[in-house]
Amino acid sequence: MTNNVPYDSDLNKAILEALSVFSGYCNTICWSFMFYPQMITNYTRKSAEGLSFDFIILNTIGNICYLIFNLSLFSSKTLTENYIQNYHLKKIPVGFNDILFSIHAVTCCFILIYQCFIFKKKDYSLIPNMKRGTFYIILGVFSFIFLLIILNFINPKRFTILFVLSCIGNIKVCCGLLKYIPQCLLNYQRKSTEGINIVGLVFDMSGGLFCIVQMFILALISNNFIEFYGIITLSSLSPKLLSGIIATSGNGALLYQAISLYPATSIKPHTEEDEIVPISTKHIHSN
Repeated sequence: MTNNVPYDSDLNKAILEALSVFSGYCNTICWSFMFYPQMITNYTRKSAEGLSFDFIILNTIGNICYLIFNLSLFSSKTLTENYIQNYHLKKIPVGFNDILFSIHAVTCCFILIYQCFIFKKKDYSLIPNMKRGTFYIILGVFSFIFLLIILNFINPKRFTILFVLSCIGNIKVCCGLLKYIPQCLLNYQRKSTEGINIVGLVFDMSGGLFCIVQMFILALISNNFIEFYGIITLSSLSPKLLSGIIATSGNGALLYQAISLYPATSIKPHTEEDEIVPISTKHIHSN
């Protein structure tokens, strides 16, 4: 007869917590380094052509909302206790590494926006050429946040601060899902992924995988998979978990385009022989 050791034993709990911290920091490292290959590519090419401006804007809005969610939940003891009590957890799914990532991600997003403006084509305006759907999404986000604030002011017991923050956190999920659409469409229209750094996509996808692993470990520690599956209510959907799932699938689609559908073609170096124009035989005989 085997002796099954429960997950809440001291040894197993210590191992799982160590793995959770390790996967969390791997997630942070991957999601932090994913910005630099693209920024370096833009700088060396002196162009941001091929990178969807709608993609960057939606990514920026999502990361700002994610920063608000993480910073509020991590810094407020009251919100932390309410979150743990509401979802029957032993630990909140937000660590110090998530705060560092959020601040870093917002900063990098603004750097990418700056690069798009300084490296844009002449006589080309970025904002007027944004997709109409992106404008509607931006308007919808601000309207939704404004509505949440009003509802909290009118009925704070029902629409609690925690509920408002959870909804703001899930805006990150929505923007994360929608941001891949304009980039995939741009690649399809151009029949090319030139201008997109594949290394950044790999880092992003790896970060998503580490994120999923960390959330699964946290579910094991708490012996509660409500946060992992996220199928009870809107407010119980973990923005971090869903962001990991979306990052994995979205970058998988972009990598499929870059590797399989529109692989980069090697450019033949320019030589002096290319300048030689052969004289036709007919021209020689006519002389």
